[in-house]
Amino acid sequence: MEKNTSRPRIFSTDQYKITLPEGHKFPLLKYGMLRQIVENEGLFQLEQSPLADPETVSLAHDPDYVAQFTAGILPATAMRRIGLPWSEVLVNRAFASVRSASSACSQAPASASPVAIPSSSGVPLHEIVGNRGGLRNGPSVPRSPGS
Repeated sequence: MEKNTSRPRIFSTDQYKITLPEGHKFPLLKYGMLRQIVENEGLFQLEQSPLADPETVSLAHDPDYVAQFTAGILPATAMRRIGLPWSEVLVNRAFASVRSASSACSQAPASASPVAIPSSSGVPLHEIVGNRGGLRNGPSVPRSPGS
């Protein structure tokens, strides 16, 4: 991915290819297609998102939940809420998703409205509620505090 600092940056996590069971309802292919469109248009500086560290992920989730997720030992009920089968690739993609959102926020001007914040593409959003996760489809557009 070519770097051009004059274009707004967005972050991609689709380098982490999650393997889904046949017939799974999650529309994983759309994230790669979105990245390809963004890349072809050339309007943004598209970057692969680095991984967040577990401590950063633990700012939004219970540290025990993060440790169990990372080790692949979450209870079956928690994995059903996430909606995707556990794998190391899923962990990497989730941690890259967190880092892409924080990277997008860190580059946004303080006066930007929530819709103007640079986004990450190709990531499933997860409801962040202490020790739970759940899928929501869409690009990651971090909200400002208090919204």
